[in-house]
Amino acid sequence: MHQKICDSSFVAIILVFMLLLPTSCRKTRARSEAAIKELKDGAVLVRLHTSELQIKILKEADKIIAAKRVEKDLEARNIEIMAAFRDEFKFCPVYFFFSNHSERIRQNKIDSVFVNNRLKIDYNIKPATENVLILDVGFIYFQAFSSSTEGIIVMDKQFNPLERPFPYYVRRSKPIPVLSKRMAEMVEELNHKLAKYYRKLKL
Repeated sequence: MHQKICDSSFVAIILVFMLLLPTSCRKTRARSEAAIKELKDGAVLVRLHTSELQIKILKEADKIIAAKRVEKDLEARNIEIMAAFRDEFKFCPVYFFFSNHSERIRQNKIDSVFVNNRLKIDYNIKPATENVLILDVGFIYFQAFSSSTEGIIVMDKQFNPLERPFPYYVRRSKPIPVLSKRMAEMVEELNHKLAKYYRKLKL
């Protein structure tokens, strides 16, 4: 008798899950469609990393040369990211900010946070729209699989990753494990995926 009750409870749980799943999928799809439509008339904010804590620790340990090396490498990487987006990303306007201003972006305090081509704060730079998504270049963590990979991820204004069917990430790795995409290739791929998804909804 106890086994039958357990079996009935299990079946009931499965039925409830199956009934709720389509509703959840529809909501996720609706959010994705709204996000891509808003983004087409909006902008992306690309986060450039500073590694402030790492540099601070190195300087406090009198490892000045190592700290300067980290700063130089970061500058070169950020310049590469900016160049890749300026050359390959055509879907919508792009703005750049440093990671130490992430909280200001989250709070929608977006004055005096965006940088120019020389990686300097430019008080005249400000998006002409509130429809923005955040892009981060680095390691992407997939909670569902408890794994991470390097690439580009698309997030909402609270820095929460978007969900499928929105094309919310691009991996750096290629199908052949020993190969990886250049920064420009990743940006070009993201631009293509966004444009393709947008065209699909317009049909």
